[in-house]
Amino acid sequence: MKRILSHVFKIVLLAALLTRVVVADSSIQKSQPEDTCPQPIYKQKEVSRGAKILSRANPQGDGRTTGTIIVTAVLCRTGKVTDISIRFGLTDELNKRVIEAARQTRFTPAEKDGQPASQRVRFEYYFSVL
Repeated sequence: MKRILSHVFKIVLLAALLTRVVVADSSIQKSQPEDTCPQPIYKQKEVSRGAKILSRANPQGDGRTTGTIIVTAVLCRTGKVTDISIRFGLTDELNKRVIEAARQTRFTPAEKDGQPASQRVRFEYYFSVL
């Protein structure tokens, strides 16, 4: 009987973990569809000069949540931050604040072969309760 209960517990635990992974993946937040950058989009190692961040907004925390939000975005050759996605988020409100903060990033575009180029980047935003 103990073996059966042990197997049932393992199956329930595995099902709970798999459900959490599916829910977490489906909750990835993205910016609006019209905020996309035309192809091609390069990685850091594919450009001759990486994008230079001139300024980055720091969103205000909610005073209750501690953790890190990880964002990917494209620093488009047009000068806009596009294709913003929350890869690891916290609360919906903080995630929205981070997307807006990422959108306000000012930068000089990357270069490839002497021409402005679009580059995918990763930003991390840290929140703590003092």
